[in-house]
Amino acid sequence: MSSKLIEELQAEISFRDKIIRKLELRILDKEEEILQLQSNLDKYRSIINNQSSLSSPTKLPPSPTIAKPRIRGTGISAEPQGSNEPDIIQQELPVYPKSDRSKELIKSAILDNDFLRHLDPSRVNELVDCMYAEEYVENAIIIREGSPGSTLYVMEDTW
Repeated sequence: MSSKLIEELQAEISFRDKIIRKLELRILDKEEEILQLQSNLDKYRSIINNQSSLSSPTKLPPSPTIAKPRIRGTGISAEPQGSNEPDIIQQELPVYPKSDRSKELIKSAILDNDFLRHLDPSRVNELVDCMYAEEYVENAIIIREGSPGSTLYVMEDTW
């Protein structure tokens, strides 16, 4: 083989490698966009299901998903049994000390949440005060998919 032919083939390979890298980056971007859209869809579906369950028993049909379907639990909200409302309202909430940075981070996370952003500012402050720090080791399982969502987590530091 002549050196000119080898150079041309190497140039062609290099050109194709660049195209492949660009396409791989586009695929990653599209996959990220799909995940974000699926997350938004889940949020909106949850909001709509909550609103429609209050007004009518009709449910939206599930939309097709690309990934493996997730198993979701059904949430039911009810008034506490054996208590009357005035006692609950007067109940003293625990307050945990935290830095101003942590308070702002928690408040920001609450206001970014589609369900919690509509709370009164006093309720947001109560929620911030009631939150406490927990530390986890690297690779620890913090939230398991499909488990009941009764706890609010805000990640302060990453590894």
